[in-house]
Amino acid sequence: MTSRHSLLAQIGADIVRFQDASAEFDAAVGAVLALGRAELTCLAQLHFGGPAP
Repeated sequence: MTSRHSLLAQIGADIVRFQDASAEFDAAVGAVLALGRAELTCLAQLHFGGPAP
């Protein structure tokens, strides 16, 4: 593999890791606040004023 392909593969893997960590964080916040995924999405949209994960 070229260095470009290696870099793109690493970026792709990092994005997946970030998304997994974000989902785990959302689950932890939901458990602490006793909120479900739908409520967390609404809360994030209100807080950030735009699209949420």
